Amino acid sequence: MKRDLQNSLIETVQILAGERLKNVNFTKSFTGVVKSIDIETLRCIVAIDGHDSECIVPYNLLNYIWKDDVVIIQDIANNNAQKIVQGVIPSSNSQDMFHIYDPVEDRIVSSIEQLWDEELQQEIFVQFEMGE
Repeated sequence: MKRDLQNSLIETVQILAGERLKNVNFTKSFTGVVKSIDIETLRCIVAIDGHDSECIVPYNLLNYIWKDDVVIIQDIANNNAQKIVQGVIPSSNSQDMFHIYDPVEDRIVSSIEQLWDEELQQEIFVQFEMGE
């Protein structure tokens, strides 16, 4: 009798805990490899666990994501319908960046990936040379 009461109590707690967990909102995160990027639609195709998924690319990350980069994806609705790129781990194929270092603050204060000419609407290719 005592054992049945204990088992019933444990089962009740498990059921209540399970019901509460169903109502808790968690988001899932994945890592994947970028296969292609569409800068017009702010979307990219990412290979996640062997399957291609369309992901939203936030505007602030658009210039930092390239084909073959590893990206961190978050499924914000937990239904595989809205996946957003949250971070990028550049591959060796990514462009080099020009970093501006401030020795007074002892930190990088700016990074430039590519210069852009607004009037010509095209990239400007510049070779930086350091003099002695």
